[in-house]
Amino acid sequence: MAAQAPLPYAYNIVTCICIDTAQADDGTVYPLLGNLSAEERRLQYWKLAWVLMITSKLCQPEQRHMVYTNDTGAVIADGQDLKALLASHGIEVVVLPFADFLAPKGTLARFANAFYKLEVFKALAALDKPSILLDNDVVWAHRNAELEQALADGKTLFYDIYERSATPDSRQYLGVSMRDFGQYFKDLDPAYPQALPVTIGGEVAAGAPAMFGALYAYLHPTFWEMIRRIQQGPPLPGGERSKVFINGMETLLSMGVNRLPAVGWMNPYIKRIYNIGFLKNLKPGDEQKPIWHLPSEKHRGLANLYAFIMEGDTRFWHASPADRAKFMGDVVAVPKRRIRRETDPTWWQDQVRTLRGRAGLARNKVKEWLGIYHS
Repeated sequence: MAAQAPLPYAYNIVTCICIDTAQADDGTVYPLLGNLSAEERRLQYWKLAWVLMITSKLCQPEQRHMVYTNDTGAVIADGQDLKALLASHGIEVVVLPFADFLAPKGTLARFANAFYKLEVFKALAALDKPSILLDNDVVWAHRNAELEQALADGKTLFYDIYERSATPDSRQYLGVSMRDFGQYFKDLDPAYPQALPVTIGGEVAAGAPAMFGALYAYLHPTFWEMIRRIQQGPPLPGGERSKVFINGMETLLSMGVNRLPAVGWMNPYIKRIYNIGFLKNLKPGDEQKPIWHLPSEKHRGLANLYAFIMEGDTRFWHASPADRAKFMGDVVAVPKRRIRRETDPTWWQDQVRTLRGRAGLARNKVKEWLGIYHS
């Protein structure tokens, strides 16, 4: 098979890091990061961003790579200056303050810094090329000519996370159906046009500068109307289920994306992969998708991959693209964990984690059956 001819510089590959500030973010919860201090979270974000950026850079070196951040300090991890390391590989670090979507203290309890992505939309709108914005707990595993051409063409691409358009009244996820979301959005915006909006995953957004500008222009005032209602009332729609608005940015993002014309889908190219026992959702062929989103691997697979990369492991740095992807998959359990480190949990620790997760899922199922919805 002939090697894929690289495109000239045609689009930007972007991630972002928003660190907590002492004034606004004390007490903010990030469940998938565990009980880490603000400084520990900060270092983990930068390590994840390095893994994403270098895996992408090796796949498509001709494209521009950028990290937007509100972090102005030096980032030293294990004696290595990560900002300098990124720069040495041609990856730009761009300082962007967190201001336009910075909620007042006490209004957002979880994932507050996720709204920084919406701040980045404004910056991407000012660039002269299309962009793809990704979460940083992501690995870019393979080149894909179809995806790269779509990005170069500036097509609007988002991730339909639940793929439930055939069952718009299902409340399987979050206790909220597509029809519920349509009603909630119309409550917040009486002119809202979509009765059955798709739930958008926040891990990826791709499109032309004008698309990012249009999203920012709609979401900025909508965000502050949401905050006003949290503070002053009337309450956000949905009762207990209104937590879907304040536990992350995906609900607000979904509200904006479903107003856009001609939205295409990233689903053939990315998957949010949970590869721990009680949440495992891998299917045959997922390892061939070009982009793997790995929220459950922050502390293990991605941490191990970071260590191998920093150690100069030849299986990463000097392998063919196919062998490199195979090595990364063996580390992050896509589709199976074949390479481990001494710091990995034992088999028994894995089983305890699985049982705890299954108990939590069972508890939520009972609450859903009883009509008690929790995000």
